[in-house]
Amino acid sequence: MTTPFTALNEFPSVAADTDSGFSFLYRAGSEEQPHLLVYESERDFKSVPRTFIVVAIVALDTDAVELNIDADDIPAEPGVYHWPDSDACDGDDQLHFLLVTPQRNFEALAHKATVTARLYHARDTGDALVSYVCRDPAVSA
Repeated sequence: MTTPFTALNEFPSVAADTDSGFSFLYRAGSEEQPHLLVYESERDFKSVPRTFIVVAIVALDTDAVELNIDADDIPAEPGVYHWPDSDACDGDDQLHFLLVTPQRNFEALAHKATVTARLYHARDTGDALVSYVCRDPAVSA
């Protein structure tokens, strides 16, 4: 079966052997207060510390976010994807963003999604998200 999704190769690969899934902080979705999504990235070697990727998601015309999506047509492989032919996109929000992890999936309509940080040595995505929010004055202001 072919999938309508295209891999976003500019994002670090998603860990395939973990149960950490993702953590998400729902904010205004603006440039000043983007939504924050954290997932664990794949490690080349087990001696490398666990690495967590923080993604800022900006939505200008929509604010559609869905957690734990379960659809037949999503990719089976963990990764970060875009659905280029999605009918759900609106106005300046032309990125139909999908994160597939071994445990859960995340979907959002956005103007852009960018990696803003890599965090190390957290226990899980929740701890990594809290660490990021607490250390960044612009986020916790």
